[in-house]
Amino acid sequence: MRLEQVVSNLISNGRDAILSTTSKRGGIIRVSTNIKNNFVSLYVSDSGPGIKKGDIERIFDPFYTTKDAGQGTGLGLSIAYSIIKEHSGEINYLTLPNMGATFCITLPQLKS
Repeated sequence: MRLEQVVSNLISNGRDAILSTTSKRGGIIRVSTNIKNNFVSLYVSDSGPGIKKGDIERIFDPFYTTKDAGQGTGLGLSIAYSIIKEHSGEINYLTLPNMGATFCITLPQLKS
C-alpha cells in the first residue's frame, strides 16, 4: 500500500508539472518497469517543464515545495524517499529544462 502512495505521488506531481505550463499542447505521463539483476525498476516520466536547477538540491527535503500556497505541503517526495528507503530501494531522477522529469525507483526483487 505504501508503494502505491509513492507511485500515486509521482504521477500527481507529473500532472501538476504539466498543468503548470502555459502551453496548450497537453502533456504525457509515462509509467514503465524493468527487471535486471534481481532488481525491479519503475520509471515515472512527465513532459512538464522539468525541475528548476535551484530546486534540484532540495526536492526530497521535508516541507520544501515549489507549488503555490495551499497547493502542496512539500511532503510528497520526502515521504516517497522514506518509503523507498524502508524497502531497501533507491529513488533517483533525471530532468532537463523544458524536457520534463523522470523518477526511477529501484527495489530488490522479491524472492518467491
